[in-house]
Parts: sequence; C-alpha cells; structure tokens
Amino acid sequence: MTSPAYAFLPWLRQGLANQVTAADGDPAVRVRPRVTVSLTASGRAPGGAVQTRPVTKQVSLYGPADIQGIDPKVIVRTEPRPWITNAEPNMLAHVDFYDEDFPWRYTPAAAAAGRLRPWLTLLVLTEEEFHDGPAGSGAPLPRVEITDLAMLPKPDQLWAWAHVHADLGLGATDGEIVSGDGPAVAARLAAALAGNPDLARSRLLCPRTLVPDTAYHAFLVPTFEGGRRAGLGLDVGDIAATMSAWAMPGAETGARPQPTWFPVYHRWYFRTGARGDFETLVRLLRPAPIDPRVGTRAIDVEHAGSGVRGIDKPELGGTLRLGGALRPPGFPLPGDPWDAWDEPFPRPLQEDLARLINLADDYRAEADEDPVISPPLYGRWHALTARVRTDEPPDGWVQRLNLDPRFRIAAGLGAKAVRENQERYMQAAWEQIGEVLAAQRRIRNAQFGRQVSKVWHERHLVTALSSSQRALHLTAPLHRRIVSEGETLRQAQTTARVSPTLSSAPLRRMLRPRGRMLGQLPFGEHHGPLDLLDRVNSGEADPAPPDPAPPGVLVADAAATLVVNPQAAEIVRESSLTVAWVTGLPGASGFTVGTLDKPGGPGRGGVDSPEAQDFKEALEDSFDFRETAVEEGSPPVLRDLDLDGMAQTAVDALDPDVTIPRRIGSTVGIPQMVRDEVGSGLVEPMAYPVIDQPMYEPLRDLGTDLFLPNANLIGANTVSLLETDQRFIEAYLVGVNHEFARELLWREYPTDQRGSSFRQFWDVRGTLADGPSRESLRDIPPLHEWAVTSALGSHDHRDTGGGRDELVLVIRGELLKRYPSAVVYAHRARWPEPDETGSRRLSADPSAVRTPRYAAKIDPDITILGFDLTAEEAVGGDDIGEDPGWFFVIKERPGEPRFGLDTEPSAELTVWNDLSWPEVQPGPAGRYIDLATAPASLQLTPPAGSPETAQHAEDVHVAWDSSMTSADLAYILFQAPVLVGVHASQMLNTSSGESA
Repeated sequence: MTSPAYAFLPWLRQGLANQVTAADGDPAVRVRPRVTVSLTASGRAPGGAVQTRPVTKQVSLYGPADIQGIDPKVIVRTEPRPWITNAEPNMLAHVDFYDEDFPWRYTPAAAAAGRLRPWLTLLVLTEEEFHDGPAGSGAPLPRVEITDLAMLPKPDQLWAWAHVHADLGLGATDGEIVSGDGPAVAARLAAALAGNPDLARSRLLCPRTLVPDTAYHAFLVPTFEGGRRAGLGLDVGDIAATMSAWAMPGAETGARPQPTWFPVYHRWYFRTGARGDFETLVRLLRPAPIDPRVGTRAIDVEHAGSGVRGIDKPELGGTLRLGGALRPPGFPLPGDPWDAWDEPFPRPLQEDLARLINLADDYRAEADEDPVISPPLYGRWHALTARVRTDEPPDGWVQRLNLDPRFRIAAGLGAKAVRENQERYMQAAWEQIGEVLAAQRRIRNAQFGRQVSKVWHERHLVTALSSSQRALHLTAPLHRRIVSEGETLRQAQTTARVSPTLSSAPLRRMLRPRGRMLGQLPFGEHHGPLDLLDRVNSGEADPAPPDPAPPGVLVADAAATLVVNPQAAEIVRESSLTVAWVTGLPGASGFTVGTLDKPGGPGRGGVDSPEAQDFKEALEDSFDFRETAVEEGSPPVLRDLDLDGMAQTAVDALDPDVTIPRRIGSTVGIPQMVRDEVGSGLVEPMAYPVIDQPMYEPLRDLGTDLFLPNANLIGANTVSLLETDQRFIEAYLVGVNHEFARELLWREYPTDQRGSSFRQFWDVRGTLADGPSRESLRDIPPLHEWAVTSALGSHDHRDTGGGRDELVLVIRGELLKRYPSAVVYAHRARWPEPDETGSRRLSADPSAVRTPRYAAKIDPDITILGFDLTAEEAVGGDDIGEDPGWFFVIKERPGEPRFGLDTEPSAELTVWNDLSWPEVQPGPAGRYIDLATAPASLQLTPPAGSPETAQHAEDVHVAWDSSMTSADLAYILFQAPVLVGVHASQMLNTSSGESA
C-alpha cells in the first residue's frame, strides 16, 4: 500500500447476510434474498412415543425493497465537501459510511471472485442532466428525474466502486492488498474492531470524470429495481431481487419502459475549480534564478526642485536605483556606482537637502519669525535630534535616511501608507488607550491632592515623630491596615506589653494635653503623660496591677506566710489561686498551719480538724492547677516593641507620595503596556498604541512595484529566491511611525511622539512565538532604542547573526492560490551514502528543518516566505564532504484519503500514483469509467537496479486486469500526498543545481 497504515478490502458482510448463497443475477431470487433455515421438531402424541421430524424453511431477509431511507448519521464524510467551489476535477467523488458493512448489508446476492455489488450507488450529475421531482408527491423519499441514462455507470461494474477502508495493515505484511474472502483477514479485522470500532469504514466511489469549472450534484440512489420502487412508493411486485434500477432487461428493445425517476437517499452540491490538482500544479513549478532587474527601478534625481541641485555624477545618467523590500541575493554588487552615488560625501544634492530640512529649526531659533513648513526630518523625536549634518559621513541611521533620496522615498511611502489608513489606525489607537482623557483629569487632580496632603503630612505627622507615643496615637485608627515585618501594627501590640488598649480612643481622650482627666492622673515631673507607652513597654509601669484582696479574703502571698514548710510556701506563693477557703475561721486571730510533726498539731494517723482538711484540699488543687499549666504550655511571654520604628513605619505608610498614587492605580484602568511605559507614579500616560498589522500590506496596496519593483519579471510557475532589503524596510517603518506620531498629536492623543506603534513589516500570524508574547516576532526594536550612531539596516529585531540578509522563497503560480494550506519549509540536504547513487538527498534528521519566519502575498499568484538562512548557507558546496546546503520543500498537507488519477500521463508508468486519466479513459471527459473499454492490462515498469526499486515492490504485485477486485482498484486510485524539494543552488546563479 501507499501508506502502511491503510488496508483495503473489497467487501464485508456480518450476521445472517453471510448466509446468502444466491449468485448475483439469479432470476430465481425474487424481491428479497432468502436463506435456508433447518431445525428438528420433536413432539409426543397423547399416549404415544416421542416423534422427531426435520424442518427446512426458506426465510426472507431484509433487502433493498424494504429500505425507504437511511439515517444521515451513518455518513461520516463526503468528498468533495458540500458547497465547495474549487473541487479538484481529476479526483473522484466519494462518500464514507461509519459501518464497515453498510454498502453490502442488503445486497440480495453472494460475493463471487472477491466481487459484490453494493445495494446503493453514488451518482454525480450536472444540473442539465436531472430534474427535481415535485414536492408533496407522497413518496417516502425525494426523487429526481435523470434525463440521460447513458450517463450512468455500468450496473455490472458497480462492485468496483465500493470497498472497506481500514486504518491499519491487515495482511501478512503492512501494505498488502487483502480480500474480504480470506477468513484470516476477516478475523484480524474483527479483532481490531473489537478493540476500536473506529479503525475501519466503508466507502462508495463515483467513477465519473469531472469537468473543470462545472457545478455538480451528488446523489445516493438504489442499485436495484426493488429499492427504486420502494423509495418512490410504488408497488414492488414480483421482480428479480438483483434487477438493475436503470438497466432492466427488455428496456433497450422497448418491451419494458425505461425508468427515469429515482429516489434519493442523500445528496449534496459542489463545484469543480480550474484544471489540475496539487500534483499537477506543483509539477508546473520550475526553479530559476531571479531576474537581476527585480527589486530595483530607476528614479530621476537630475531635477530635484525646491532649490535642491540634482545628482552631479554623469556616469549615473541623472538616476538612482530605488529598491524595495526584497532584492536578488548578492545585490548590489561590490563597486556598484549607484550604491556609492554619494562618495565622496557630501554631494551638492545632500547639502541642499540638509539646508532645506534644517530650515524649520533655523526659523524656530528666531522668536520673531513665523514658522515655516519644510521637508520632515524623519525620526527626529525618536532620535531626539532637530538637524541633519553634512560635516561628517552619514554613518548614523538618521543621517543616512534623511540625506539619501532612496531612503527618504521609502520613509515617504510609509508616511503615505499611514495617511491612507489614518482613520482605521486612530480607531485602533483609541480602543487600546480607553478613557485616557478622563484618566488624565483624575491624575491631575491626584497630583494636586498629593501636594496639599504633603503639607499636612509634614506639619502634623512628621513633626509628631519626636514622641513615638504621640505618633502612634495619631495613627492608631489605621494600625489594622499598616503592615510591618509581615504583621499589622495592631497584631504586634496584641502580643506585647503595649496592648492595643493603650492606643484606644478612650485612652487618647484621657491623655489630651488640656483634658479634664489629665490633671487628675498621678503624672509628675519625671513621669509625664507622653512617657506612658515607653514605661509600659520597658516594664516599669504595669497597665493592669493585681486587685487588692477584699477584707477577710486570704490570697496566695498571705497564705504562704502562714505555711511553715518552705517548699509548701513556695508552691502556695507561685499559685495564682486565691485561698478563699480560709474565710470564716474561728477566733479573732485565725489559725496557724504547721507541719505534721509540730507539737500541738495533728498527730500521725490522727483525725484532722475541718480547717486542716480544707487546707489540704486547697493545697492539692493548687498542685493540680500547676501541673496542668505545665502540661498545656506556659503562658506567652509579652515582648518589647520598637516603638520608634513602629511610629516611623506608620508615618511613612501615610506618606501622600505612596498612598495617593496607589489609590489612583487601583481606580484608574490604565493598560499594562501604558504602566510599563510611565511606571506606577502619578505621571500622565504619554504612551502609544501598538498596532500589529503587517505593514507590507498597505505598501503593497499602494502599488506592487513600490513593494517589489519589477515584480512582473518573475516568470509564471517559477520558484526562486530573493533577499530582504533591511535598509528599505527600516526606512519605511521609520516613516510609518513618524507620520503616525504626527497624527496622534494632531488628534490630541496623549503621546510624546517617541512611541513605535508599528514594528511589524512581515506577516507572522502563521509563526509560533519563541515566548509567551509577540515580542520575539517583531521586525525592528523600538525606534527610541536605536543608537544614533548605528547604521541603517542594522536593526533586525530577530537577527542574531550580525545584520545578515535573510533568504526569501518566492513562489509564483496557481499552486498556493488553490492550496493556501500547503506546507513549505527548508530541509537540510545530505550527500548520498557510498552505496547510493544520485545527487544530494533530504536529510533523515527530523531536527534539520526550518519553518518560515514570516510570509507575504504580493499578487494573488505570488507568495513569499522568509527563512533564517543566508544564500551561502542555503547553497552549500559543490563537492561531497562540503556543506550540502538546503532544500526548499513544498508538501501537500496530509489529510483524509483521496482517490483519482493524474491529469497528464507520465513518460513512463513506474508507480500507480502516476496513473492518468488519458491512460484509463481515452474518450471525452465527463463520463463514467467503463472498465470494459479501459485498457485490458496496465503494468508498471519500475526502474531496475536503482535504489528506488524496493519502494516499487508493493505496487508491482497489483495489476490492472480482469482479475482485480475493488480493493485493488482502491489501491491503484489512492492518491498519496505530494512532496517536492528544490535545492537552493537551482534558484541561484551557481554552477550546480539539484532537486529531490
């Protein structure tokens, strides 16, 4: 097979349909297919023995006469697609069904010699060959009347146009064409479908040759007469089950009327395009070096006007060479007089031009003079320069661009491109910036508020830092929102001696300097009210001293003095419990607790007094409490605070230089690109929009010759190579950005005119960026980043090779116009191995591929694709062992299988993929293939003794002869995707040239 993942089977049936044994055309089979069913019946008569009797019956199966419609869901694909208007005329229309056995499921006959007619047929008719039936006829299906039945396929050949397609190899080896008659193949297919039912499908082909530029309708109609009558709502009658729907016996002699009305199961419309498919069009392309006149044209600078003298070198004939975005590789040649026209510098033309450009700056210096309009100084705002100079060579890009007519014209073209599209560009600019004017007003108000707030901040908050307590009290309402070292100031106070209570509103009112309560508090000369927080923080003052014990209540310290045992006294003293159990002691002097051995105390083993029992219980509770506290963890230690640091943090956090810009930043919706430009401060957004339109498009729309002079000299159906002219591209983009900056200022757009809104010349929409943004795809860096001393043409943003010119593949022809999704890439070449013959080949290394970096379309039939290659890299060397260079590959995008024949015959038929329509159907186009009139035998002649012989081995074992099946025919008609590779040396003026 052409692809090792495909296998074709001539037919497939499942279930009881496999039991049909009648031959196709057997007149004894009427209306429906029949199968023989045998069984043994047993029974017992009353009082008798068991009796058995064999029973054989003929059982009818569903046939075409029982079908009055199909579910559209069984159709998974139609080719061509419905309503397509550029279908390839040399391909065959076909329809795919999800069920592998669908085309043969209701066929009332058995297969013979690997052939079996399907029960439905695909017809393709022009609009003149049929008429739609009237609506509301009451028939089960819509119907059409075919006006010329001679345009239909031969009924006895319909077996050839239906097959099973499996997406895996089913033969002994991958690629073998297999037959549905083989039980091993059927078993392998059944096993594969059990694991994945989507691996196979069935297909019907229409063997009609299509005519270019013609409208067609495709119809699914019954193959057999029973199906035709059932679909039309007619009486089926007692007819032969395999009688053809359009070639009934006797119709040719007039004994039986010829049927013209047919029911339609499914239909769709399409239209063919121009003659030729992908393979035909790609074979028309011829590699050729580009005409040296392409890319430049002469301009007259002998009479410049406006007081500017013309060119003064007689050998130039009063002309210069105006370039375009592209030029032939290697041009201009060394010593080209038109490229060195201004040597030695300056020429009179440049002196006068500089004087004219500087005239505006000269008049601006005179305050009493009116301004004058003079030629623009392109790039003046980006380079921050107002004059051009002629006292030094024009090595910098500003000097070269403005003093060289070739590049001033390019910049002028950029300015004109903006003027032609200014409304569209300005609309995009305003959409990007949003409500920028309202934002500016809010920012100006914020600037005013910041200045006023700074006065209050310095007068009341900064001066309060002389006392940390005063600063903390002033800022206390905001302590919940001020963060220092990962926590708010209020949270820090909750774990310190200086608790939040000491900054609360009631305490602040108590400590007001002239407050009523301040005079009643015990503040003295050494301990003033402003030292309170510092004293609490150092532990000198306790904000919550212990409450005094009420009369008659014994606390822990007092109880400890009553305990004689020092160890017990320490336990009692450390306890935080109040010894309330001592209340109500008898006597006026209370009682003394002593040790057990003390005379007068309770003896060992004696009975304690009630007071002693109470004391022991309290002491036990004290021990339990202490142990529990140790187990659950000690209470947190209150920490000291850096009150001065906290006060400084609070005052700094309320600085208007911080708070007001942050507030504006959270309420004014400034785009991120503007924030990147102006920062986070209160700066008016003097930004610029970013427009990513490929700017070659407006230049091309101004005129193809402005983009690529003498493009008409590129031959039809040629593929060639050009180089980018980076100097022209940069000059053009400077003019675009210069003019747009003027337009933004005129429209009162907030800009400083230094923005680079347009940095995209080529179309990179089909290219993947190296990073998450488009920045890596820009053609130039921002203009304000260009060094004034850098040369024009040295600002390729994607270039990593030091200012090299990139190769551009130029394809002129119908190929990419008809097939815009074709794959084009550069592929590394390799020299043949010692056991191989021939020239350079495509490298097997998958990494040796470079995809286009950008694209452009000049005319409908001219496409250019840029690659990261130079002419020297692409050509390589001529001898084995040297750099083999690069191929440029044009490849048909792989997709769903297609079936057809080539338009033109090849010189020698070596593979079935090259079989053409003239070889199969020598007669006029537009008719159905008749296998009886086609050549009886078509054989391949693979090249003997060549390395390609092995790849033709699969093709050789399939022959076009009387024994072939529909699987063989599907293999022959299958069209493999086409790949053509052209070596760069064939498209450049070199001595060698090869293709793959």
